[in-house]
Formats: sequence, structure tokens, C-alpha cells
Amino acid sequence: MPRRLDVALPDWVADAIARNAATHDGKVLRQSAAALSASYRAKGRVEPGAVDPWAYVATRAPATYAAIMSALSALVDAAPDFAPRSLLDAGAGPGTASWAAFAAYPGITQATLIEASPPMRAAGMALASGAPPALANATWSLADLRNAAIPQSDLGLAAYLMNELEIGAATETVRHLFAAAQVLVLVEPGSRAGFERLRAARAALVADGAALVAPCTHALACPIASDDWCHFSVRVPRSRLHRQIKSAQLAYEDEKFSYLIAAKPALAASIKRPHARIIRHPVARSGHVHLDLCADGAISRHTATRRDGAWRTARKAAWGDGWNSD
Repeated sequence: MPRRLDVALPDWVADAIARNAATHDGKVLRQSAAALSASYRAKGRVEPGAVDPWAYVATRAPATYAAIMSALSALVDAAPDFAPRSLLDAGAGPGTASWAAFAAYPGITQATLIEASPPMRAAGMALASGAPPALANATWSLADLRNAAIPQSDLGLAAYLMNELEIGAATETVRHLFAAAQVLVLVEPGSRAGFERLRAARAALVADGAALVAPCTHALACPIASDDWCHFSVRVPRSRLHRQIKSAQLAYEDEKFSYLIAAKPALAASIKRPHARIIRHPVARSGHVHLDLCADGAISRHTATRRDGAWRTARKAAWGDGWNSD
């Protein structure tokens, strides 16, 4: 089974968010959080420059973090020998992707975060005061990615960035980022629009010679139909503060996301890709399990029965897992 990293915010982040939230008017935070949630539900994205950064870190950052950690789990599983020392967080917001990167790869010693919004950058720098030393001392660049100088890095991350750009500009930005990174991780909302941006980026990266790491198990044309989209889901634990600001009762929420991980061709030999990817919830019935798989440029349904050697594996399989059994 794949290694699954902890998707709950690290203690140092949760504590920093709680401390900073305590210095803000609770009513204003709740109003800002409600406006943010309404905008995200309506548009599937956060309008750049139109969001209270503290409402964002208290309500959206936990879900964003969980989605990024889920993608990084796939990277850890597929490339167990990959040990990045340098990090680029592109369109960093308050640094959410960097929090995840340092949790997944504590050996990172140098980080650069690029963010265009001064309030988001300020919030991120305030939160990072209690971060691991390499993140607390990271370089923050206040710049628009389309015009920024992109430093070389072992690991590049761009999370919930492409949905802020027109699809052509998003694809060119991704190519620019990939040219500077050994491994590039892209995470977007699990919506049709988010996936279409990733699909366009995938085609461009394959044309540039990239080795796809995950979720794709092949570099053939994407077989997802035009009326469908490839996405996954992660359950996000809600803190007491999170529930209070969102006026929520449940101790969790589910975040739908799409992602793509690409590596330089030189790393291709070290990537351990499964034969197929489970692209929907497995359907368990009495005596059999249906698995919808993407493999070799096609989508198919595999049915595992009690008589199959893969029965136990199929019973434990989850949406997003790799699949190697026939």
C-alpha cells in the first residue's frame, strides 16, 4: 500500500495560526471566511488580492495543505530515493505548499517562495517565524511569476496557482517552472477547469521531455473524456478554530483536488510507477470489488473476486492508489 503522509497541519503552523487569529476580530474573520467560501464554491478559486489572508490561513489553508500532502505522498511512493535539498514555492500565498514540503522532506535546507500579494506574503512571513530554520530563513520574493526570475531547485511546487491564470498563460508558466526544477509538483482544485489546466500542462511537459511521476502511469494521450475530469479527494481534519470561523459542526471536510508530478528525464529510471491508477472510489460488493483504472492510455474496469490473488489488496484499495495486480 502507498505511504500516506499526515495531512493535518503541523503543530507549529496550527499554533501560529491560532496565535495570529487571536489578534483579529472574530466577527470580521467569520465574515471574511464566509465570503471566501462563497467565492470558492462559485468560481473554484480564490480571487488574487481579494481575500483576507488570515481568513484564508484559518479556513482554506488546511484543505490546500492536505491536498498538497496527498500529492507529495504519491511522490514519496514513486521516488523513494528523491531527497530534495532546495525548494521553490511558486505562487506561495502564505507558504502552504512549503509547510507541506518541509513536512515531507525535512532535509530541505534552502527555500525560495514567490508571491505577488503583499498581504499574503506578510502573513506567510509572520507564520514562518516558528517554522523549521530553513523555512523561517527562506527567501521571499514579492513578484508576479510571469515576470519573476525563477531559481533552480530540486523540488518545485505550484499549488492552486494555474486556476488564477488563463490556460495558455498557465501552461507557459508551468513550462518555465519545470525548466528550473528537477521535480515539479502541480496541485489544482478538483474541478473540470482545474483538471483542464493540468491536462494542457501535461501535454506541454511531455512534449518537453518530462517523465511523468503521478498520478499518470503513462505518457500517452490522456484518456479522460471531455465531459469528465481526473481528480481525487482527501479528508481534512478541522481544528476547533477552523470550525468556529466557518461556523461548522463536522470535525472534518473533504477536499477535491487534481495534481500532476513531472521529473527531469535523468530521474526517469528511478521512478517506480504502478501499472495503473485507481481513478474513482472502488465499488465493493459481496464477493467482488470493481476498480476503475487508468493504464496504457485507456480507462477500464477491473473486477477482483474472492478467487483472485489480488482480492485482499482490492478490498483495501482506495481512490488514487496505484494498482499493479492483473
